[in-house]
Amino acid sequence: MSLGDELQPQHPSPGALRVRRLRERRRQGEVYVTCILRHSFVEALIGYGWLSNDEQDDRRAVAAAFRGFTARAYVVARNGGHGGWYIR
Repeated sequence: MSLGDELQPQHPSPGALRVRRLRERRRQGEVYVTCILRHSFVEALIGYGWLSNDEQDDRRAVAAAFRGFTARAYVVARNGGHGGWYIR
């Protein structure tokens, strides 16, 4: 190894990138949450129109639908809304 090799920029590992993203989320006031959804809840997301039937096995699509649903629930609760708020 030569002196020039030591000066080459190192690419961060995937783990280091995950930690950076987590720290940035914390700085922005976000909280990282892991949760388990029952199949019946996924079916409810489909029934309410938050998720299409063909996406029910796609973890990213289910997570996006869940985030949308909970964001909508938060806004409605904050504004004192009622009725069919859960239907997209």
